[in-house]
Amino acid sequence: MRTVPDERARRERAEAELRASEVRHRELLDSVPVGIYRSTPDGRILEANRRLAEMYGYERVEELLAENALGLYTDPAERDRWQAELASLGSAVHEMQHRRRDGRMIWVRDHARVIRDEQGAIRFYDGIQEDITAWKEALHTVHFQASLLKQVRNAVVATDIEDRITYWNPYAERLYGWSAQEVLGRPYEEVLPSPDGVVADFWSGIHGAGFWEGEIEVMRRDGTVVPTFLFAQRLVDEDGQPVGIVNVAIDLTDRKRSERELAANLDTLRRTDAERRRLLGRLVQAQEEERERLASDIHDDLVHVMTASALRLATVRRSPDRDPDAVARVEASIQRAIGRLRHFISELHPRELDRDGLAAALLSHLASIASEGGPSITLDNHLSSDPPPQARLTLYRAIQGTLALARGARIESVAISLTEENDGCRARLELSGRYLDEGAGGMPDGLGALAERIQLRGGHFDVAAGPAGTIVEVRVTKDTPEEAPR
Repeated sequence: MRTVPDERARRERAEAELRASEVRHRELLDSVPVGIYRSTPDGRILEANRRLAEMYGYERVEELLAENALGLYTDPAERDRWQAELASLGSAVHEMQHRRRDGRMIWVRDHARVIRDEQGAIRFYDGIQEDITAWKEALHTVHFQASLLKQVRNAVVATDIEDRITYWNPYAERLYGWSAQEVLGRPYEEVLPSPDGVVADFWSGIHGAGFWEGEIEVMRRDGTVVPTFLFAQRLVDEDGQPVGIVNVAIDLTDRKRSERELAANLDTLRRTDAERRRLLGRLVQAQEEERERLASDIHDDLVHVMTASALRLATVRRSPDRDPDAVARVEASIQRAIGRLRHFISELHPRELDRDGLAAALLSHLASIASEGGPSITLDNHLSSDPPPQARLTLYRAIQGTLALARGARIESVAISLTEENDGCRARLELSGRYLDEGAGGMPDGLGALAERIQLRGGHFDVAAGPAGTIVEVRVTKDTPEEAPR
């Protein structure tokens, strides 16, 4: 029969062993690098180790045990899904977002199983958790970078240390015409051959500075050549040892096409500018020739008339009998000089054109020509209204210049008609007697410079052979620029 002290000693030893076992159990739990827990369906946390408390930002395990597991979820519905899967399967692995004590979100991977009582009801959830936030962020970075490589509009190709292709992004497929499956594992030069001189320069840069960049033409799968700008960088591992090369190619096809178009446009502009300078030179020359002609006419005609008048007037003054016929001859000379002077002034700037309009100015000019014994000229005016000032002046100058050439070429007659068109006016001159001789460029002699002057004013000047001589047509639009050269 045992005594009471023996029974007490036995209980004390059992309690001591139990406490020691609990200490060893706690030490074991706290030494595990993952969080361990036991919780109830209503969210009470019954057991937790130090690592779990640290994961959620608690300094002591007891502080975590005072919380309810429901408060750790960022989405309460996630716990409902977690419990439903555990009830159905008995165990489950979940990745989900939880909230730390300081409010920061973390990702956890949860391995849990159900503990049931004798009747099959769920008593506990036992499980382990690990913080996978860093892994998730790294995975997101990798996915993001992979997405960039897939979406970037540059061809990205990577090779290993033996220069075999290990990566080929979608844009490289579109640019080079090869799919990734067709090229992975094949030598780079076999898929994308390059000129020998460029290859030597490429490897010199890679082995030297570790990179190379430059323009290079690459042959596509279909045999066509595509111009690219290539940047190649040597890849090294953590120990600095080379492991491969990454190549990034930019398609220069559009840029090269734009450069060619720009060069062609610049060449066209140069030719246009040269043509414009030539036309302006011809215009200046024509203006100088016109001034020379007017000066010659004034000298040979008007000055002679005025000189003759002066001599006759001096003779009359010396004559004692004041011969009336001599006085009449002097007056006639003076009147002729006045008429010639008015004619020249009209040619320089016809006042009737601004005051009375195109038809009136032409009739006045034709009367002046007729008074001097020029060719027979008729005017048929079908204009319902006078053209705008600049168009009116352009037509007048074209007709005036053509008539001057006709007089010099001894044309027998000229028929002038003025008509309206949809967007402007037209003057048609039929010169009868003979065809004006052709000069340089196939244009009748003397009309070339006049045509260029009219075209610079914004008009159109055409010359053709007619049934009895030459036909000249001049067309102007109603919106002829008001600042055209005079």
